[in-house]
Amino acid sequence: ATLLTGCAAGAAAQGQDVRDRVSRAPDGTVHVVFAARAGVCGDGQSFLRSGTSSIHYGSGSTWSGEGGPACLTGPVRVEVTKAGGAIVALRTYAGPVPAGLDGTDIGRVPAASASAWLLGLAGSLEGRPARDAIMPAVLADSAPAAAGLLTLLRDGSRPHEVRASAASWLGRESDDVSDAEASRIVAALTTLVRDAREPQRIRHSALSVLGRMPGARGIETLLSLRRSDDPWLAKESLEALAGSGDPRARGVLREVVRDRSAPDSQREYAIKGLARNWATAEDAELLRRTFAGEPSSDAREAILSALSSLGGAENVAWLLQTARTAEHSEDRRRAISGAQRAGAGSAALAALYESATDRRTKESVIAALVRQGDR
Repeated sequence: ATLLTGCAAGAAAQGQDVRDRVSRAPDGTVHVVFAARAGVCGDGQSFLRSGTSSIHYGSGSTWSGEGGPACLTGPVRVEVTKAGGAIVALRTYAGPVPAGLDGTDIGRVPAASASAWLLGLAGSLEGRPARDAIMPAVLADSAPAAAGLLTLLRDGSRPHEVRASAASWLGRESDDVSDAEASRIVAALTTLVRDAREPQRIRHSALSVLGRMPGARGIETLLSLRRSDDPWLAKESLEALAGSGDPRARGVLREVVRDRSAPDSQREYAIKGLARNWATAEDAELLRRTFAGEPSSDAREAILSALSSLGGAENVAWLLQTARTAEHSEDRRRAISGAQRAGAGSAALAALYESATDRRTKESVIAALVRQGDR
């Protein structure tokens, strides 16, 4: 905590010059320009992009990257709106700085100083301007923002939107921190998620960051938290593990799926987690095998949904068979819908219709054929 406080104090001093220059500017628009980190681009006036994240303004909001304006490298430009001497709005651009901008241009400033100033705004402004100060702080070149983001996340006096945004950007920053800083972040996040006085939304955000921390630290912490006596924390830790491809996390998910004594909510998370990006044929087989004799309706529904999303010939065949033989009519209905989503052809669905003996099954097949939409 002392180290993080020291980092925050140093950042505040570093950003003082930018703060003073903006403060001296008259009301209206003030432009703050500084170097962008690698991978940041835009057109300077309607959109910017950093990695998979992007912001679009006005008519460019539907731009998909194809046939739109070129994404050019260039500095970050923060357009500050002042009224009555106070900052009331921030808007961030990247790329070439357009000529003839209205308002006050305070000139280029050091990126590290700009980042520190912006993090200071995130920690002091109210409402949307506080949240909007976070992104440009992270986009600044050679300006590690992890310590400042963690300070914001831990600050209980800040609005939830600001803290959640800080958590989201902290997760993206985690790949670039040193081992020592990663250890400090994990320790601070662990303390936060264990604190039942914190809003669940903030604890959930912190758990998500733990799942994205580099190396083994975050996963090891989540494995420990899953055994917490706090039911909410145990369940949410399992959800965070479900978002990881780490072999240990996958092993825990399989263990929970097999354990029919585990709480239903945890088993649902584990079932859905197995069907995510790292699912294997063995995972699908485990889910199909688990369905037989499964007493929980919610778990059976989760299994049918998971296998539908996975698709593949083996799962389609199993879903069609389940649609014919499942004991519960609701399971049959879900299996029919799932088979159609998984890729069952119209002929297979029509054959299912012909063999059905009850009205609800026939209606479910008709609905699936309507969604299929072919001749």
